Amino acid sequence: MNENCPICNSPTNYNKPDGSRDAFLIDCFRCGNFSITGSAKAFCYKPFGSPLQIANVSGWIREHQKELFSDDLEKLMQFRTPNVAEKAIKLLKYLSKRYPIAGAEIMIDLGAADSLLTLIREDNFSIDLDDTSTENARKFLPLFSASWTQNSKELSFILYDYLYRGQKYLHFEENNKKLAKITPDGWVFLESLRTSNPESQTAFIAMSFAPELDYLFDDFIDKAILNSGYQPIRIDKHEHANRIDDEIIALIRQSKFVVADFTGQRGGVYFESGFALGLGLPVIWLCKRDDEDNLHFDTNHYNFIFWEKGKESQLQESLQRRIEAVITKGNYTVNA
Repeated sequence: MNENCPICNSPTNYNKPDGSRDAFLIDCFRCGNFSITGSAKAFCYKPFGSPLQIANVSGWIREHQKELFSDDLEKLMQFRTPNVAEKAIKLLKYLSKRYPIAGAEIMIDLGAADSLLTLIREDNFSIDLDDTSTENARKFLPLFSASWTQNSKELSFILYDYLYRGQKYLHFEENNKKLAKITPDGWVFLESLRTSNPESQTAFIAMSFAPELDYLFDDFIDKAILNSGYQPIRIDKHEHANRIDDEIIALIRQSKFVVADFTGQRGGVYFESGFALGLGLPVIWLCKRDDEDNLHFDTNHYNFIFWEKGKESQLQESLQRRIEAVITKGNYTVNA
């Protein structure tokens, strides 16, 4: 059974039920490979969101390639849209993975990409293995999801105005603006990303797993991060099959920033926040007010958000403001 993608309405190589459970396996030309539950698929009635929301959800799916539930879609519909620089980084990183050999020519035909979006919007695209438009769909539709862009005009700005003329991370042939290469400066910049994650949408949560603090994450920290447009990850709520210490290090490396609550003075929180600082990642510091005197002296110069029992809503508001000021607007210093 081949249907269009429930998220972006693009053609798929397959869109079929997974017989072992209530889910559908989808290989979308734009979003990539993912699975979606039946209830989540039903949530994607046409039209599914605005062009901006479709761009955000499609971009997130291409980056994560995971199973989608209804709750995921509801959260993603409210997701923060990456800024221009973040979109450009995402696209450059995608191109470097697809064309990993230095000097490789990259074919980019924005005219063909624009025609594809028009056909998809009008429900007039059909797959023909020998047809040029199908070949172009495989090549060019991923550019929209990789860059989280809505249309060819926005994609053109990212490619030509920002990456080519502005940052000079891409070079286009003078006589053929459809042929590009990643420049030496582009490769140097990509190498610099190995120690930071400006394109990441996730936040790692370091805190005590004491049952009496679960409500703090579930009702306040989690919501503050989601409302800021990021995806919170706490290791005890993250499914994995690896050693837990290896998984913690891997998740921190993949995160854009860390939120560390030192209530209870857990050694793991000190280690995880220190590891993040060593990677150059922003850390946002939290602690319960009546535990302030127990903080290690090495942390007393950081700008903590102190919270009190019964006033956790103030913590949520303060944390959201801190994330938006420090992470979203980029006002990060070592004392974040």
